[in-house]
Amino acid sequence: MSVFSSANILKAIQRVPATATKDLQELLKRAQANGLNDLMEAIEAEISLRGPMNLDAIAAHQHVRWADQVAGMHLSASIQTAFKEVPPKEYELPLIQEIARNPGVSYQALLDFRKKGDVGLILGHLVYDRLGFFRAFLPGKKNISDMLLFREQVSGEMTYRLTTEAEQAFRVLDLI
Repeated sequence: MSVFSSANILKAIQRVPATATKDLQELLKRAQANGLNDLMEAIEAEISLRGPMNLDAIAAHQHVRWADQVAGMHLSASIQTAFKEVPPKEYELPLIQEIARNPGVSYQALLDFRKKGDVGLILGHLVYDRLGFFRAFLPGKKNISDMLLFREQVSGEMTYRLTTEAEQAFRVLDLI
């Protein structure tokens, strides 16, 4: 069997989600050099999905285990599991609660509430830090935080409210 056989390429594609980001970048170079389009597409999709996260092998495996843990669950159950397994950090919970208390809260109001300019980063990391739990729901989402938040432009301002699924999960967990 050739190193570039269909079977070996398929095995490599299957290992992509559990591979360290640094290793994926190296593998992508080799795939490009050898014209392995299916492997290139799988790697590029994984790197895009991870966004700013640079996962080592241990973290990549953890996210795969989390994805397996919630396989077949509805989004609300996946959110509940995600935030039970990886509870909100001390700076995440107040933002979740503020959005729950004030559906349609503006980005500026969240900045004023937080008193720091890292609100967008925190909102994205609500999902990024628990990516494995949400992997099945990400295709077709414009923003990764769409798992939890509904965004809307109102009078030129971005506003936020929890999705129905996130609100249900957070209530069950007594976070809101």
